[in-house]
Amino acid sequence: MSEAEHELQQIRFGECLVNVPKKTVIQILLDEVLNPFYIFQIFSIAVFIWESYTIYAGCIFALSTVSIASTIYETRKNNEQIRKMAKYTCEVEVMKQDQSGGSQMVKKTSDYLVPGDIVKVPEGIVLPCDLYLYSKIY
Repeated sequence: MSEAEHELQQIRFGECLVNVPKKTVIQILLDEVLNPFYIFQIFSIAVFIWESYTIYAGCIFALSTVSIASTIYETRKNNEQIRKMAKYTCEVEVMKQDQSGGSQMVKKTSDYLVPGDIVKVPEGIVLPCDLYLYSKIY
C-alpha cells in the first residue's frame, strides 16, 4: 500500500484504538439497583417491614447492600483493566511501497495500522490488533 493510500485509509477508519468509556460509581449503582433481582429485594423488604419482620428485612437490606458494594468494586476494577488493555500499543514493522515500485519495511506504532497493511509478526510479542495471517514460504 502506498503512503497516499495509507493516509486515505487512516482518514476513513481513524486510529487503531478502542475508547472504552469510564463508568462512574453512580452509573454502576443505577445499573445494579435497577436489576430485577434487587427490585424484588426492595419489594421483599417493604413486605417484611409491613408484616413487622423488621429483623429479616434488615438482614436482606444488609446482604443486598454488601452485594451491591462488592459488585460496584469489581465492575470498576474490571473496567479499569479493560481500559488499560485497550490503550496498549507497540511498535510493528509495516510493508510500504517506495516511489520506485519496490517495498520496504517501516517501523510504526500499532495505533497507525489500517485495513490492508501488511505487517511482519515478530515472535513473542502481543499485537493489539486483528490480523489475517498468511504464510508465504520463500
